[in-house]
Amino acid sequence: MRRIRNQLSYANVAATLALFFALTGTAAAAVTLARDSVGAEHIQADAVGSSEIRADAVRSQEILDESIALADLTPGARTSLDAPRVRVDNGEGDRLLPVSTCFDRASLLDCSNLMAVHLPAGRWLVQAKLAVLGNFASLGNPCALVQSDTTPVDKADYIGEGLEDYQTSEQVSLAAVVTTAPDVDSTIVAVRCYTTDDQGVIWADGKLTAIEVKNEAQTD
Repeated sequence: MRRIRNQLSYANVAATLALFFALTGTAAAAVTLARDSVGAEHIQADAVGSSEIRADAVRSQEILDESIALADLTPGARTSLDAPRVRVDNGEGDRLLPVSTCFDRASLLDCSNLMAVHLPAGRWLVQAKLAVLGNFASLGNPCALVQSDTTPVDKADYIGEGLEDYQTSEQVSLAAVVTTAPDVDSTIVAVRCYTTDDQGVIWADGKLTAIEVKNEAQTD
């Protein structure tokens, strides 16, 4: 023991302690944790940041359904999601096009579509304008918005001058609110006009627009 004490020095003691801590540290580092043994309660608040998450590690299946609110999105994303959907049919621009002859003046169900839009589930404000030209009968003919080939939802007569062989034109305006049920793929809303063989009615400058109507104001 006297011989051992004589050989001890500060350097020897320090080196021995350093070796001991190095060996015990390596042993501790070799310990592994069981799978799924670390839960949310073991993680310090704000301890996991973006730098600790591997790229593409968080996917849709890792996110709880309905856990992301509008307030969690950037202002640009909120604006994009909140913007109403729009459907438009401009016909064929300013070209003069014939109105096909049909015979059902009351419902226009056998008349051809002049313009049409497909509306997915939701509530829609539908508006149409077009110029109608021809030798109109004195009692006039109707144009209408027809939903799903079965139901006129708005109708307007174009009367004309009521004179034979006199070409005249009128602007026709139509509007309606149309609802497509959630369980329906889409609803077709079309513009149709009534005419007979002897009137030679044509149309141009048409535009059919449908804008989604929000049920209530969107908030954060």
